[in-house]
Amino acid sequence: MESTGTITPKSTIRTEKPRSGVRGRLLWLNVLATIAFMFGCGYHHKYPSHFQKIPGRRNAFRLIVIEPGPLDPREHVKKIQVFEGADSSFFHGPRGQLCWEVVAAPPVRAKRLEDVVAGQIPERFRQVVPPPSETFKPAPGKWYSISVTMAHPQAWPYVPTSWKAE
Repeated sequence: MESTGTITPKSTIRTEKPRSGVRGRLLWLNVLATIAFMFGCGYHHKYPSHFQKIPGRRNAFRLIVIEPGPLDPREHVKKIQVFEGADSSFFHGPRGQLCWEVVAAPPVRAKRLEDVVAGQIPERFRQVVPPPSETFKPAPGKWYSISVTMAHPQAWPYVPTSWKAE
């Protein structure tokens, strides 16, 4: 055989170009997602469930629920309360006289709870205050606050919504 003047080495060491650009980004994305999932998710970080007044409907409210993370239990409502007066504290609960209270036993899934009208007992709830033989009807022009208590032990205790009865 003729020699062409090039020498072929007996062993060749292959060197690959580093792919750290794509792999590094994917690795960091996974690390950050894992950290966010571990520390930024969970029940204690979720926005508290609360009632929002429905415009144009008398004494009617819609329950605003943001479910916790995918591994946490779904929200369940334990009780709904209406207090006389608009003086309420976000951290210490409603102040004033308890006018209406309905309790669910067992607790009702929050997403299944339809709109609530103060004084009308929602399905699968029972009235505690006033006694079941009496009814509660908000007095027009008077201020009230309505709150929901969730069944989860880490749920916010009260997030009252004040409104002027119609």
